[in-house]
Amino acid sequence: NKATIFSTGKKWLIYTDKGYFSASRDGGDLLVFSNGITGYRIDQFAVRYNRPDIIYKNMNFGNKAIISHFKNYYYRRLKKLKINAKKFSGKIHVPKVTIVNKDIKGKSLTVNFTLKDTKYLIRSYNIYVNDVPIYRNRGKLLKKRYEKTSENIELTSGVNKIEISCINEMGSESYRALLFITYNKKIKGDLYFLGFGISKFKNKKLNLKYASKDAVDLQNLMKKMKDGYKNIFTKIYTDKEVTVNNIINSKSFLKNTKVDDTVILFIAGHGLYE
Repeated sequence: NKATIFSTGKKWLIYTDKGYFSASRDGGDLLVFSNGITGYRIDQFAVRYNRPDIIYKNMNFGNKAIISHFKNYYYRRLKKLKINAKKFSGKIHVPKVTIVNKDIKGKSLTVNFTLKDTKYLIRSYNIYVNDVPIYRNRGKLLKKRYEKTSENIELTSGVNKIEISCINEMGSESYRALLFITYNKKIKGDLYFLGFGISKFKNKKLNLKYASKDAVDLQNLMKKMKDGYKNIFTKIYTDKEVTVNNIINSKSFLKNTKVDDTVILFIAGHGLYE
């Protein structure tokens, strides 16, 4: 039932001797999992060990409803990832990514790499460029224990941090293979500003003074930043315009964005359901 708590600034982390943890948004920076002399970021094992329900129960913290909420969230996450919780073993086993070689032609990087797991099937892999995944959601699906493949990556201006990782069917992520590639040519990208501001609600007691105004003011400010960008595109939704359909359809505004573009998402309102 013992738990250790770390905190520094706005970061905090709680973990147990069995590896279960709960953390703030960047709290994973405070702890690593180790296998011998090899260290792994704890977010690589979050599917299995991010268990605030277990920690809160052992610490007698929170009521049954809160603990049940986190426990249900854990099982929903496994179901979404199509992982059978009963197959989880006590011992951590991770797949391995190895970068074989790379080839750079102008703004294009080709990376050849292998994916290998000696025990489980590799479910998917992903490429991260400056911490942004190329493949969303579950990554690029793959059901093999070994695969040799390649990916073409468009570089951005400046330093590019390239990471490649894969996840096995048990939800364990490999140690991320890492490359740093610098593309020296300066490219002026476009600016996209997408804003949502809600000041008026059905329940007038929840009304705000500045949320929608802030969205409008920021849109006007962005339109004046012509020196820093090739083109500027803005789109805002305020008050009654902020509907479920408009939020879903707003992604079409960003469909033409490229790797050198800057996207700013602004949201102002209440953090609650109505």
